[in-house]
Amino acid sequence: DQAKATNELAIQAKRSANIAQQSLEAQQRPWIHVEDDLEIIGPTFSLSPKNPLGPINMKTEVTFSLKNSGTGPALKVGSWFSVIPMEDPSAVPSDWKKMAVNSAAKVSSDAAREKITIFPGAPVKSIYTRDFDVPKSLKVVRRIWLVCSIAYQDTFGRIHHTTLLYRSAKTVDYLMDKVVSISPKPYILIIDLELWEIEAD
Repeated sequence: DQAKATNELAIQAKRSANIAQQSLEAQQRPWIHVEDDLEIIGPTFSLSPKNPLGPINMKTEVTFSLKNSGTGPALKVGSWFSVIPMEDPSAVPSDWKKMAVNSAAKVSSDAAREKITIFPGAPVKSIYTRDFDVPKSLKVVRRIWLVCSIAYQDTFGRIHHTTLLYRSAKTVDYLMDKVVSISPKPYILIIDLELWEIEAD
């Protein structure tokens, strides 16, 4: 009986210690989010000089600010953006969460993540350039979606993620067989983005 009582006291003590540790981590953890100044510059479209009959390349520049609204510093902060052009302006990309998971895996690795620290308070402004080939099946783009994945670490070694899905608030009208004549100047400046969904841990 004495051994059982001693064991129960040890279990309760460990449980209390775990609760205290969780409370400490919650009080001192960082929270990273994207400020409202996020915008897309572009896109610009081009054909490869080596393969003028090939797919159209779409290039965008994303400017954004990350802010830590928590109480502790965010360590090893990294971000990744994916741009999704859509023909149907009312459709939501069906694979955006899969893209977010893959992006989170990239920025969660020490090799891929930038070694920057964001302290609570002032936002940190960044620029991210993304280019990719537009699928040949896509003849017109009427909505642009933006997937943002952020990974960071707290002072206790735990990795946290924030995933956001944005879309262009207004529809666009990019005819893929005509836009390349506009390049290399930006075809349009998209400054009106709206947040569609957010997940954070």
